[in-house]
Amino acid sequence: MNLASNGVFIRGGIAIGKHFENERMIVSEGLIEAYLLESKQAVFPRIITSEDTFLRLADALTSAGPDRWDDGPTSVTRCIDRHLRKDRDGVRFLHI
Repeated sequence: MNLASNGVFIRGGIAIGKHFENERMIVSEGLIEAYLLESKQAVFPRIITSEDTFLRLADALTSAGPDRWDDGPTSVTRCIDRHLRKDRDGVRFLHI
């Protein structure tokens, strides 16, 4: 939000996948998927995710235990659709 209010608009991808890195190399399914999302589907400024990644996040959040110090759910676990909305083209994007 700070970037956008200063006239800097970004696009990107969020993905889940196997990842390994050391000081000499990176091998990553997640990084490749995120790059493909950003370069092929996020054609205007937005941060998107694939439907598979959305479903995996939703499943992980709903099956996890309490995620706050007071043992209550946060807004992400209560309604992930509020934070990862579906755009007119059917692609999920990060809504803050």
